[in-house]
Amino acid sequence: MKRKTIGDWLLGDWLFGCKNACFSGEDVHLVVGLGNPGVQYLRTRHNIGFMIVDEFASRHGWEIHRSRFKGLMAKVEWSGMSCLLLKPETYMNRSGEAVGEAARYFKIPAKNITVVHDDVDLDFGRLQVKQAGSTAGHKGLRSIAQHLPENDFARLRAGVGRPKFGEEIPHYVLNGFYPEEQDVLDAYIERGAKALETILKRGPAKAANTINRKPKPKKVKADGTKDGSEEKSESNANEGNPKGLTAPKGLFTSVDKHLRSMSVSQTKGGKVWIV
Repeated sequence: MKRKTIGDWLLGDWLFGCKNACFSGEDVHLVVGLGNPGVQYLRTRHNIGFMIVDEFASRHGWEIHRSRFKGLMAKVEWSGMSCLLLKPETYMNRSGEAVGEAARYFKIPAKNITVVHDDVDLDFGRLQVKQAGSTAGHKGLRSIAQHLPENDFARLRAGVGRPKFGEEIPHYVLNGFYPEEQDVLDAYIERGAKALETILKRGPAKAANTINRKPKPKKVKADGTKDGSEEKSESNANEGNPKGLTAPKGLFTSVDKHLRSMSVSQTKGGKVWIV
């Protein structure tokens, strides 16, 4: 195999620049998944950003495999927009080196950058969109903020929850998910990819209106039934009606009106007699 010379590298860079002359500026969106390189980190909590961006690419038949900007990247056209997908390979704490380099090269403003990352302050399975703000102690976000001129990049926070067994946070995020979480992890990652699509299509602010909604828990009454009428099994609901017959619509309303028009005359033996 022929060894590349300095001239080959310079020619490659020149061609790369020519191909990307129109792929820059305000019209380009940079999507960053955070994580750590190496097979030992593949399905760990800290790598859920990688997993969601990989799923987003897979849903559209793309591969993030080109080595550039201290990471793996892919240039794609999707839904009428140009997107650069990037997975920094600098390790989490230096993610900003890759993001800053790519953003400067393509002249992408911070407001056009979306970063997908793990978040221990959100329950496992929760997704939340945030535009700008503090990095909340996340070292990957802090590194990115240090390498961008503005801090108004969007974040898709993927909740991994807090340790259940007293693990230290650094050890916790660098390890795999609990068994019960692994059972639903693929579905969670798929939801994350769909949320990412929503952010790109509608913008972070509008996307947050739907993605950030926390499902309202159903109120449980003192007798154990949930808010509303008592829960009945299908067999109990049909008790006294073994064939499961349904009355014609409006029948009970008519009967109710008829009974209301009557008057109660007297009570005999605990029974009400209608006349």
